[in-house]
Amino acid sequence: MKRPAGDGEEPPAKKLRALPPIGKVAEEDKHVFISLQHYSEKIEKLFEGDHDFVFIRGGVAIGKTTLAEHLGREFPKKYVTVPFTGGGTAEAWTQGTIEAVEAATGEKVDRTELALRNALKLAKNRELTLIFDEAHTLFASDLCPQLFKSTSGYRPKNLLFSASGETSTTGPQLAVATPSEITQKFMWTPPLPGTLELKGQLEESGVRLDEKSIEFLALFCGGHRGIFIAATHWVKSKQAGESWGFSQTVGFVRKSYDKGGWDTGTGILAFVGRSRAVRVNGKFSPVGNTPQEFAELLCKGASRIATLEVRKELAINGFVLLKHDRCIEGELQQLDWNNEGTEYQVANPVLASYYRYNLEKHCSLEVQFEPSNPQHCADLLLRALPYVFFAEVVCSSLSKELLPYAVQYNKCFQSMLEKLNYRALEFHSSCAGEGKPDCAVQIEKETFVLESVMHARGQGKINQHLQRFNNMVNYKNAKHQGLCIIGNDREKMLETLKKTEAGKVQLIGLVPN
Repeated sequence: MKRPAGDGEEPPAKKLRALPPIGKVAEEDKHVFISLQHYSEKIEKLFEGDHDFVFIRGGVAIGKTTLAEHLGREFPKKYVTVPFTGGGTAEAWTQGTIEAVEAATGEKVDRTELALRNALKLAKNRELTLIFDEAHTLFASDLCPQLFKSTSGYRPKNLLFSASGETSTTGPQLAVATPSEITQKFMWTPPLPGTLELKGQLEESGVRLDEKSIEFLALFCGGHRGIFIAATHWVKSKQAGESWGFSQTVGFVRKSYDKGGWDTGTGILAFVGRSRAVRVNGKFSPVGNTPQEFAELLCKGASRIATLEVRKELAINGFVLLKHDRCIEGELQQLDWNNEGTEYQVANPVLASYYRYNLEKHCSLEVQFEPSNPQHCADLLLRALPYVFFAEVVCSSLSKELLPYAVQYNKCFQSMLEKLNYRALEFHSSCAGEGKPDCAVQIEKETFVLESVMHARGQGKINQHLQRFNNMVNYKNAKHQGLCIIGNDREKMLETLKKTEAGKVQLIGLVPN
C-alpha cells in the first residue's frame, strides 16, 4: 500500500525510463543510462603527478558528452561543466566559463576586461576542475593563451573532451593542433558494464531481454555504447511487449542481419546505421570520399599509418582508433600522434561492415591477397575469416559455450575457401583408416587439412582429434596440418594451447565474439 503524501494525496508514481533517442545524450534520471560509476575516481587519477590538463578523445557516440555532464551534475563541488554554445567561438567560451564558475561558487565575477582571468583564479582557489566538451573548437580560439599559458595561480585543472566525425567544411576544423601544455592525452574506449542493472532499466523502457541476450547484443555491436542503444530500439520495434530469451534473440538478429546488406530500411542494420558511430559525417559523408588509406586499413586489418597527417585525419574524423594494447589494463590509452609504431584499427566492427559493403557496392572495392600461397593452416584460415558472415555461421541452435557448433564453422570455412578460388577437397565417405577431415584444400601440389573442435568438449576430445593426424591417411598425408580449437574464453584458450602437445600439427585458437 502506498503511503500518502503530507497533504493526504498519494505520491506520484515513479516515471519509467525510456530509451534515449538515437544520437541524443542520455539523461540520467529519464533514460536508460549506461553506468558511469567510479569515473570520478578514474579521472582524478589522470591528474596525479601535478598535471593541470587532461585531454580525452574517443570514438563517436561512446558517451564523452554524457560523461562530461555526469561529472558536473554528480560532483558539482569538484567538476564544473562549461557549456558548449555559439559554435565554440572565443566569446561563447569566455561567457560560458565565467557563468559556470559563478554558478558553482555562488560568487559574482566583475565583468571587466579581466573577467575571464578572475573567473579562472576563483576556480583555482576553490580547487575546481573545469570541463570543456568539443575542445577542438577551444583550441582554434584566442582563449588558448589564457587557459593553458597562465601562471599557476590562474590555472585551474581542465578536463577536455573532443568529439570526432563531426567536422564541417565551414566551421572550426577538428584537426587543430593541441596546445603543447597538454601532455596527458588519452584515447577512451569504454566497455559496456554488467548486464543486471541494465536489464532492469531496459525492461522499464519496454525492451525485455535476459542477461545473455544483452551480452550477445553488446558483442554484436562491438561493445559500442551508442550502437548498442540503437540496437535496442530495433528490439523494441520487434518485440511488441514479449520477452526474448537468448536463443530467440540470436535467431531474430540472425534473420534480420541476413547477409549483412545495408540496403534494408527496417532490419537491425537500418537501426544501428542511424548511430553517428557507423558512418563518418562532414566532408567524408559521401562514401566516394572515403580516404584511400582507410580503405586499405579496412581490408588488411590493424596496422601502422605512415604519415602524421593521415593518422590524425582518420582518427579525428572517426574512421579509426588506437589498436587496444592488451598489455594495458583499463579503457584509457595514452595518445601520441608522433609515435610511428602505433597501430590503428577500424573504429568499430559495425562501421567496418558498413564501409566494406558500400565501398564494394558503390566504389568497386576489390580485395586481393598478395600473390603468394598460404604458408600454413593459420595463414589459410585467416584468408577465409574476414568473409565469414555472422548469419552463415549462426544458422541453428548454439552449443553450451553459446557459440555455433564446430560443424557450422567448418561448413563456412570450406565454402568461403571455395569462393576464394581454392580447390576444396570433399571426403564424402571414409573407409577404415582413411578419415574424413573437416576442411581440406589442394593448392598446387600441397594439401592443407584443418580439423575443428569446440573447447568446451575438453582436453580428451582435443587429444582424440589430434590422434587423427597420426592414425588416418587423409590427415597424416597432408603437408599442412592444423587443429582449430573454438571457444569463448581467451585466457582458458591460451592455457589450453600452452599445455597441448601437438607435434607437427599447428594449433589454432579461435575466440569469436
